[in-house]
Amino acid sequence: IGCGRRTPWTDRLGQVWGRDDYFEGGDAIEIPGRSYIAGAFDSHLYQSARTGTFSYRIPLPARAYEVRLYFIEPVFGPESDQGGEGNRLFSVAIDGKKVLDRFDILAAANGPWTADVRVFKDIAPGPDGKVRLDFQSIGNGAALVTGIEFVPERPHILNPIRLLPQNNFYTDSAGN
Repeated sequence: IGCGRRTPWTDRLGQVWGRDDYFEGGDAIEIPGRSYIAGAFDSHLYQSARTGTFSYRIPLPARAYEVRLYFIEPVFGPESDQGGEGNRLFSVAIDGKKVLDRFDILAAANGPWTADVRVFKDIAPGPDGKVRLDFQSIGNGAALVTGIEFVPERPHILNPIRLLPQNNFYTDSAGN
């Protein structure tokens, strides 16, 4: 899910990101585009977000997933007169279990305009066929997420991370 997006889009790796659906509350915002975002495979993923206090109820086929939450801090930081660490604190719960508490994107990413991805294992839809994500703002800073990704997994085993040190992308025979 491309949070805050009105239409689906395809990233530079060929992965399709759906529009912002299945949410309740919060606000969709646009984030000024930048050609370079440290740690980002595609800076376009960080050009919109859902912010505030909000939740998602995402319908998925019954199986285990690895959930990846994508974050960036576009407001606070050393070059901003609005403040630094501790200004945007929030918690995240998946299916009622708190997985991030007093999360600070700026501190976690070690700076503004730096991608931060949090990965959670062994997530499965509940009896209603949905995964619940709840973002709760703390204090004056609003929760913010730019992308939500569900990757099928084998329970209790991390999905592999593949790195290929070359200038071009590589597609294997399975289309990965």
